[in-house]
Amino acid sequence: MLPSYFKRKTTLTAYYNSPAGTYLNEFTDWLSERGFLHETIRKRIHGAVAFSHWAYGTNTRLEDLTPDSLTK
Repeated sequence: MLPSYFKRKTTLTAYYNSPAGTYLNEFTDWLSERGFLHETIRKRIHGAVAFSHWAYGTNTRLEDLTPDSLTK
């Protein structure tokens, strides 16, 4: 869960309101289950949010991304 890694309400609100917002709790749990350390998870969440903003800025829906589409 995202609140385990970020405490500021403004940070949580910004992250949840990002294009990646609906995926962040699941992604955080996935990282934790695989043994990623607390600080690494925080960095990965920040990166995922930044990536989601980039995708949104290029009119790319996250749901449409595939490994192949990211290599073009």
